[in-house]
Amino acid sequence: MTFHVGVQLHPQATSYVELRDAWRRAESIGVDSIWTWDHFFPLACISASVPLKLTAQHADAWNSFGPPETFAHKNAVLDNWCAEIGRDPAEIGRDPAEIERTVAIGPDDVDQLDAFLEAGATHIIVMTGHPFDLAAVEVLIARRDA
Repeated sequence: MTFHVGVQLHPQATSYVELRDAWRRAESIGVDSIWTWDHFFPLACISASVPLKLTAQHADAWNSFGPPETFAHKNAVLDNWCAEIGRDPAEIGRDPAEIERTVAIGPDDVDQLDAFLEAGATHIIVMTGHPFDLAAVEVLIARRDA
């Protein structure tokens, strides 16, 4: 199964020099994407039924979290919203399958890769903070390239 590998580097409790070094290391090992944590406050709980309806209506990518069972459930809700609003696969740019399904996981969740892929993830993003250990990302890249 084809998938992309990304890394999310958290900018808290680090320096720009260390963050830049981590970006360069991530790029050198072959990640498909590099993300940064943009939350200045703890995550707020937002109704998934509304962010998923809006995704079905307008988005070309959607990001969520695990565990795999939760991701699978939210992915199914997104598919249902696509069907309910009539996101027509015949229209260019409107096929529900064209919504990239990304999932942000912790380094300890890499062993659940197959479950996330079976749940519909197409882009796996490993979240990590300083000291930016990229070992889990390297495991995913090895699987992607195998």
